Amino acid sequence: MNNMKYKSIDKVSYVVRHVDLVLARLNLADYGILRICNCN
Repeated sequence: MNNMKYKSIDKVSYVVRHVDLVLARLNLADYGILRICNCN
């Protein structure tokens, strides 16, 4: 039982990390678009 619990926790932390990376990329893209718009 404990093994299953730890595995699910690992999976959740992995998913959270992946979501964080995706959000960071989206934020960078938005930031780049805003900078390009401001330059024009």
